[in-house]
Amino acid sequence: MALIAFTTFADIRSVIGLTTEELPDTDLQLETYLFGLEAALDAISPNLVVAYVSAASAISASTETTTQKTLYRATRLFAVAQVGLAVAYSLPMRAQKAITDGKAGLSRFTDSPFRDTLENLQGLLASAQTNLATAYAASVGGIVTATLPSFMSVVSPAVDPVTG
Repeated sequence: MALIAFTTFADIRSVIGLTTEELPDTDLQLETYLFGLEAALDAISPNLVVAYVSAASAISASTETTTQKTLYRATRLFAVAQVGLAVAYSLPMRAQKAITDGKAGLSRFTDSPFRDTLENLQGLLASAQTNLATAYAASVGGIVTATLPSFMSVVSPAVDPVTG
């Protein structure tokens, strides 16, 4: 499949705030973005792409169910966030600091806005991933169980600290 089956290049550009000159279609057609998206979708479920294609064909035929529409939209939003984040890591090198036409000009800061953009995209991706996992589980009739990583746990020492 092509990346355009999951999202549009204009959506990706709008999420990270770049123009077609700064991020041409040829850059977005690189396999690395598609492979990264497919890996992220497979991490949610190996059958997610098949369910998405089924939902997309139902939508194009105007025979979709509410569940298919929800899955389709959640997948497309996830794709925008995931690919947008992958592209955003190159923002300091890709986006021009100053743009001028001789009379009017635009200047971007080089440090803080890029970091803010990355943080915002990471939050958007986490939210989109949760929504997609929920939508996929609903489409297959399952229940989503969230597993949170454990950062702290109870550990008993091997030696009594008082008596030695």
